[in-house]
Amino acid sequence: MKKTVLAFLCTTLLAAAAVAAEGNQKLDNKNASPEAVKLYDYLLDLTDSRADNGKLIVGHWLGGSFRPGKSDYPFTMGEVTEIRRHSGKWVGMIDAWICCGEFGTNVKNDPIEDCMWYDHMIADYKLWWLNGGICHIDASFYSPMKDGYWKRFEREVTREVDYEALFTPGSEVNKRWWALCDRMADFFVALQKDDVPVIFRPFTEAYIPVFWYSAKRMGAPRCIELWRQVHDYFTRERGCNNIIWDFQGDIDSPHYPGDEYVDILTTRSEYGRNKKSFGLRVEKNSGMPVGNGELGDYGPNPKAAPGNEHTWREWIEHTAEHSPEMSFYITWDRQWGPVQHKNKQTGVYDKYHDEYNEIMNDPYVLTLGQLRATPTPPALPYANEFSAPDPRLITFQGDWQTGNGRIVRKDADGAAVALFGGIDWSDYTAEAELKAEPRGTISLTGRCTSANIFYEARVGGGKLAILRCFEGKFDELAATGFAPKKGERITLALTFDGDRITATARGAKTPQARLTATDDAIPAGCIGLRSDDAQLECTSLRAN
Repeated sequence: MKKTVLAFLCTTLLAAAAVAAEGNQKLDNKNASPEAVKLYDYLLDLTDSRADNGKLIVGHWLGGSFRPGKSDYPFTMGEVTEIRRHSGKWVGMIDAWICCGEFGTNVKNDPIEDCMWYDHMIADYKLWWLNGGICHIDASFYSPMKDGYWKRFEREVTREVDYEALFTPGSEVNKRWWALCDRMADFFVALQKDDVPVIFRPFTEAYIPVFWYSAKRMGAPRCIELWRQVHDYFTRERGCNNIIWDFQGDIDSPHYPGDEYVDILTTRSEYGRNKKSFGLRVEKNSGMPVGNGELGDYGPNPKAAPGNEHTWREWIEHTAEHSPEMSFYITWDRQWGPVQHKNKQTGVYDKYHDEYNEIMNDPYVLTLGQLRATPTPPALPYANEFSAPDPRLITFQGDWQTGNGRIVRKDADGAAVALFGGIDWSDYTAEAELKAEPRGTISLTGRCTSANIFYEARVGGGKLAILRCFEGKFDELAATGFAPKKGERITLALTFDGDRITATARGAKTPQARLTATDDAIPAGCIGLRSDDAQLECTSLRAN
């Protein structure tokens, strides 16, 4: 890589881990899962390495844990799908908010039900891990109040947390605080059941004075005590041994909770109007892995004065030369990151920084498929006759059971999805043997990058249709007549060849139907089964 000294960045852009103690720290949790230990050791190796290639894991932030319809930026795999569409590669790490600190749309003063909704996130995080990706999560806490909850910060404080009550067991403030933590722990418990380790940064941006949990507002000793309480509750009481604890700062930060409570140190680096980069500097370390947890506003930027834009290339080159300890970075979403804008009419993205493709394909960075310490992604060809439970099965809603030569969705309440295979599968044919249902719809899905981003061949209502679902928005791309009888055995097939999508359906007694559509919004993804207001029974699922 070209070694360019960017003078205007040298004094302002983050530098990492200039001082390290002898030896390397291990995970603070002695009961950490084998997967967490392996991942931690890998990140530590990257921090210690001074290699010119394969050094820096690419990550991206995906939104918050809002229930659908409750926010303009809910958790979604849409932006990383768009990066894959343009660059030909997936990022290596995903990140999101597990507690948002903001109320979104039509949410009253109790955010737990609508702003800490994990069903979708758990399915997608498991899919990501099983496909060789690394999972990161953040928490930006709501303010616990005597009469409910309040937002995480105000620039002009109108409501202050009662900090004495916060630390008083049994007080209304204390009970609300632990209700937030209890709900968050559910996320880690669910992923631990499937051996998924997660890098977790609680109290994100605690260095910002306007946040209620900042050192300035609540005092450094209270910050430290609150972190330690959360750490001990998650690990000791809830048994979340899959967590790698990420602190945003360095060991000299006034609110640093101590080496025994921290596993990773992360910085932030965001772009300013006049070639400035504001960020924490990890100047003192204890031999821990180091990453950049927030990289925002690089590339062409409306905040910059004309001619003063930073580029992604400059940031990478400067990091390689001046901050080689960095093991990963996470870009922001929307206008602050490489994927700029989503078309409200089509629901897909229509503005992207093409320059970012250079970074995704730069030999210094690591993307999905290049990582160690993560599972090997499933490969084609794929076949499943459901003779036994499938440990790689990922379900989103519905009551699914596998074994005895079939997979069955037993309930018929709303929509449910079961996912199989690799998210980097691109051109292939998938085929499923199904039983026609008397009501609702049943589908074979393909190029699934998420529980709510996929194409499907759908049967129901007297027709066969090809649909695109992008972040939960369905668009019918083609349709033709097909009306099998109740209980009739049918074969559904879905073929992808570039932007050409072909669906076929044939029944034991119903003539074959075939149709094609053209669309390139979703470049790759696994296969799956889906039903809406219908049960589903499948006896064979294949892809090649």
